[in-house]
Amino acid sequence: MKKMQKAQAISARIRQFWPWLALTAAALLLAAGAGLYAVLYQPAQPASRSLEIVPSDSFNLLFVLTDPDSGAPLLFALIGLDAPDKHLTVMPLPEALSVRGGTLLDLFGGSGPTRTSAACAETLGVPVDYYWVQDSTSFAQVVDLNGGVDCTLPAAVDARVPHGAQVQADSGVQHLNGMKVEAVAGYAAYTDPTDRLAAQGAVLQALLRETCNAQDLAPDSFGNRFDMAKTTFSMNDLLSKTRALEQAAASGGRVDVLLPAWRDSGAFTLSAAEKKQAEKAFGRQNRRYAP
Repeated sequence: MKKMQKAQAISARIRQFWPWLALTAAALLLAAGAGLYAVLYQPAQPASRSLEIVPSDSFNLLFVLTDPDSGAPLLFALIGLDAPDKHLTVMPLPEALSVRGGTLLDLFGGSGPTRTSAACAETLGVPVDYYWVQDSTSFAQVVDLNGGVDCTLPAAVDARVPHGAQVQADSGVQHLNGMKVEAVAGYAAYTDPTDRLAAQGAVLQALLRETCNAQDLAPDSFGNRFDMAKTTFSMNDLLSKTRALEQAAASGGRVDVLLPAWRDSGAFTLSAAEKKQAEKAFGRQNRRYAP
């Protein structure tokens, strides 16, 4: 009888403390679950990339050639100088290149060169340090002042340049005066869009090879040839890089053209492989410049 009474007393005590035990166990389970959730679902942290330190005379420039009357863009190209390797790279960009805000053509027309440069940097994943906007007529005058350029054209050209001049040029190796360069780079209609990019790249490559010397970049001549008001390149910026430009273009350096492969699908999008090529040629977006 006493044993039965003792068992009943223990059972009553268990029933009395059971709610507290259940609450304690539930709290422990919730705490454990929260910890497990934090471990399993912690947001991934982006992998840190070490900064790429490059010489201060290396730079990337977005060059835009425009119509002298309307200001409409005719050519977009990214030009980069790798000073240690004496290496210049030219990458013509399709005006239909898809960027944040539309295409290059849309963005330049609506927002100007500053936002266009930023969109190029974001899309290609490379730094764009400066932009330069030049109208085709004054660009042609610069070419003539340097005696023209020799380059290889991928296709024949028959185009009308501003103010009524009709210009023809055959495919193959050609010597081009300023007006022909203006037609080839800005106004010619090409059956194959790839030919347009190749022609623009060939012209800019030839200009960089033949005109980057101290005389062309001297303060008394350069300021009269280009409109310094339409660039983020100050004269001091440019002249501080004169030596690197000379070495890259005229002292055994290379001037290469990087052509994106045209895909006829409305807005143009760079492939992952092309973005890797661009990063290799123009550097990583998070690079820093040595003092």
